[in-house]
Amino acid sequence: MEASIPRFVTFDAAQTLLEVNWDPGQVLLRALRTCAIECDVQVTLETYIRLVHSRWSDYKQRNLQRNHALAESWWREIAHELARRQGWSEEVADRLVATADHDLYRPDGDYFRLFPDTRPCLARLKELGIPCGVISNWDFSLHRLLRVHDLDQYFEFVLCSDEEGYQKPDGTFFAMAVDRAGVPAKEILHVGDNPLDDVQGALGAGMQAVLIDRESSPGPMRVNTLAAIPRVFE
Repeated sequence: MEASIPRFVTFDAAQTLLEVNWDPGQVLLRALRTCAIECDVQVTLETYIRLVHSRWSDYKQRNLQRNHALAESWWREIAHELARRQGWSEEVADRLVATADHDLYRPDGDYFRLFPDTRPCLARLKELGIPCGVISNWDFSLHRLLRVHDLDQYFEFVLCSDEEGYQKPDGTFFAMAVDRAGVPAKEILHVGDNPLDDVQGALGAGMQAVLIDRESSPGPMRVNTLAAIPRVFE
């Protein structure tokens, strides 16, 4: 962080802004318990995971269309197919979907939780007049999660890999962020938790980069709290 003061900050999302503990199998198991659905749990789980994996390419294609309703419907279709194979009614499938949706997008849920330093960092950058964006290896649901946690107000743009067709550390993905930011790459600071995807990817695109590692001591190009980011501009 010894380079010139940047004019724009981009953030990774998973394990940087949001602590992610999401697993589709665990989401299903919790929904089954909440809905009090009796079944052979192991068989049901294996059937569900096979369904998800076998149709994942279709889910990817729906994300590329940037049609959130179409992408969300994919999960409903999977639930209904699971119900058909298990001999359950469509009403059971709908209850599972509604329960899982509620659990996933609760602001106080435990699948996606804000780190304590996330909001103070973003709020301070906003106070300082520093524009921000998100570049994340994530699907369409990131937009909704940012709204649920009232973070969308802090970002000029949100780029999700599944919608753009590129993943970090691909330079094309970072180039999209540079284009959206509207400033030279060297004047953008990228913050993320992955040394390859975030740090090396951003540096390779000509941006500045810093690793967020909450378990380590701070050092060159490394911080252990997002509170350090606004200090660059103060």
